[in-house]
Amino acid sequence: MSFRRKIFLICLALLITAAVLAVGSFHVFLGMGKQMERLQVSIGAGVDHIDLMVSMDKPSLLTETWMKTGDIKYKNEALEVLDHNLELINTLRLSVSDEAGFDVLSSYILEIKAVLLSISDVPGGLELAGRADEISSLFAHSFVEADAINLSLVAESAHSVEVSRKYKSRIYSLMVALVVTCVVIVGTLIVMVGRTMDEPYSKLLEATEHVAAGDLLYRIKENDKDSEFGLIASRFNQMVGNLQRANIDLHDKVWQTELLLEASRLSENLEDMAPAMEQLVRSIAGKLGYDVCIVLRYDETTESLKVLASSTGEYYHGDPVSFGQDATARLLNSPGPIRIYAEGGADALLDKMHDSDVLLVPITAEQGVSVGLIAMFGGSPDLDADYNDTFMLLSTIVGTAIRSADLHGETTTSLRQLALINDLGRAITSVYDPKELIESLATRIAGLTNAKRCLIRIIEGGELKAVSSFGPLDKMALQNDIPLGKGMAGWVAKEGKPLLVVDTKSLPVEMNYPPTTSQTAISVPLVKEGKTIGVLGIYDKYDEQEQIVPFAKDDLLLAEGLASITAVALERSFIQEKHEKVMLAKERSEKKFDLLFESVQGGIVTLDRDFNITTANKFIERWCDKPLNEIVGKSALDVFHSKEGICPHCAATGTFEDGGINSITQSFGLNYAELSSYPSFDENGAVTEAVVFIQDITDRVLYQEEIMGLYREVVQNKEYIESLISNSADAIITTDLEGNVKSWNPSAEVIYGYTKEEVDGKPIPYVPDDLKGVEHYNWEKIRGGDVVNIEIFRVRRDGTLIDTSLTMSPIKDATGDVIGMSSIS
Repeated sequence: MSFRRKIFLICLALLITAAVLAVGSFHVFLGMGKQMERLQVSIGAGVDHIDLMVSMDKPSLLTETWMKTGDIKYKNEALEVLDHNLELINTLRLSVSDEAGFDVLSSYILEIKAVLLSISDVPGGLELAGRADEISSLFAHSFVEADAINLSLVAESAHSVEVSRKYKSRIYSLMVALVVTCVVIVGTLIVMVGRTMDEPYSKLLEATEHVAAGDLLYRIKENDKDSEFGLIASRFNQMVGNLQRANIDLHDKVWQTELLLEASRLSENLEDMAPAMEQLVRSIAGKLGYDVCIVLRYDETTESLKVLASSTGEYYHGDPVSFGQDATARLLNSPGPIRIYAEGGADALLDKMHDSDVLLVPITAEQGVSVGLIAMFGGSPDLDADYNDTFMLLSTIVGTAIRSADLHGETTTSLRQLALINDLGRAITSVYDPKELIESLATRIAGLTNAKRCLIRIIEGGELKAVSSFGPLDKMALQNDIPLGKGMAGWVAKEGKPLLVVDTKSLPVEMNYPPTTSQTAISVPLVKEGKTIGVLGIYDKYDEQEQIVPFAKDDLLLAEGLASITAVALERSFIQEKHEKVMLAKERSEKKFDLLFESVQGGIVTLDRDFNITTANKFIERWCDKPLNEIVGKSALDVFHSKEGICPHCAATGTFEDGGINSITQSFGLNYAELSSYPSFDENGAVTEAVVFIQDITDRVLYQEEIMGLYREVVQNKEYIESLISNSADAIITTDLEGNVKSWNPSAEVIYGYTKEEVDGKPIPYVPDDLKGVEHYNWEKIRGGDVVNIEIFRVRRDGTLIDTSLTMSPIKDATGDVIGMSSIS
């Protein structure tokens, strides 16, 4: 049977299945619709009947209330409810088949309504009471008929439920038959489709998925080559085979081109070639199938190979890889790639880290000079000799990039050093602050030499003292002064020779002072005019990868040049510092003298031997009411005699005569002045000038007179008060805040019987024991500043009680604080 006929029969079977399913579904849905309508009508009738049953009781209750109260509103409400019940009955007629019961019920309701309408609305009428039994009977009959209708509706609902249940069983049977029929037909179609179409197409689809995923080795099994799908499978396998061969050739060309392109990118960023180199070695390892690929750089200083880049984390930048000196030279001079097999000891060559075959490609720069190796090992790559040309071209590109990076680094370093040297020279000639210049020297020198630490020491008192530093230096190196001849710096200072230390661990113990954690160092003497004035120390040189590397001879030559510049800078800073100290001392002295000269509270004038004024301060300017330019240079007689006789020359005369200090007091009007003259000697001891200090003492004299007047007044007041207290007929007593007697007048002796000597400094003796609490309460009030006036008993020395009128007052000092108490009785 042909493929087209199979498709036709399958489609015809699908159409028949769809028709059967459609007819059966229509029949099921039609029956379900009719049953749903029947249930809906039954449910509606049940709801209306429930409403009717609820409403049947209301007219009876309202009628009874009307009979009891006579209120007409209950009658009207009962009639309204009866009308509503009639409407519900009419609605229920449409929902049931038996209407006889509803007709009887309607007649009872209409009869009840007629009776209610026929009764008069006059309150308290006998007619209402007479027909109460008739109304009750009608309501009873209506309830009986309503219950009969309820039973009829319940029976009809039960019948509807039974019909629905039977119809539900029929629907389920029909649905099961439809489903079984459809499942049988669809199952048959699925088997036919699977055998006819799905299996061949699945095989073809699976093959295309494998090919799309890159599996070019996958092939379709050709079971029936004469069939349509057998022919397609055969052609597909041929196509995949051709694609596989083309892909292998293309892959080889692509990865070779990619490697060469990535290698060429090494020259794009000569300042930081490490990321590009790391990416290149990872690409080489990945594309060739090796586990590890590393680039080894030959270090001429240590004559060894060191890791420049690695595809894994097993090797780090700067790690040494030893092949032995002879083997290294042989490998570097090889004209092409070298394969070392595991049986030949490759594990021993690479520190026994990999037991596998190794491919080594020498890296050549210009003129065929080898600068390193590309080493690949691990994995199981399938490479032949055709790749040698690619490897050699790759090594040439890498070598050129490495050499270009070296030249770029050397050029950059030289330019940076020239710029820093120029900057250092400008700083030496332009920075005038010695401290700033010295502090910046170590930072600039560390930048020039790529050093992590730098320390400048100068010789003071036979020891080296640190004056400038850069980087994290040891505290001992900064805080300890180094004796000459001790440690690296002391030896260089004493011998006057530079010192290059490649590895500080090799230093003798006496040279490693103070103990340092640095790995490599340069120490150079600072020489000025043939004399060593200090030492420049440079520690731990670092490369582009921030790795510490040993200092070389070129670094020593650079350090010696920097030491010469540093010595000049230090000498200049010393001279500048001394000059600044002298100028600062002079400026401070002048400021101090000017401040003292102008701020003194009095006039100061200097007179030469002719009594001419040479200098004067601001006080003289204000006192004379003249500007200084009209005072200085003039005769003291002309300037000061107009001030009613006050004149400095009078005091200066004695100074010029005997060379001593002379003081006089002069008055002008109501004012007084004190003039003191001090000599100023030349180098021969002769008095050349007199410094006269004029002080206005008018306030002092007047204050003294005022003090004397106040003293006399206080004495008079004291004598008056003492006389008043002594001659008073009242007992006047003063105490401190604790009640100890301070004064006791004669009247107190008479009234209380105690003499002054008996009570002086003791607690007051006249307070009865039962009134001491009252006494202390009054003291508290007095301490608060109050005055107490009371009638109270007191006890005499002989024990008799006396009734006294007492005034107690606080005694305050000049600031208003209470310092004592007074009592008058």
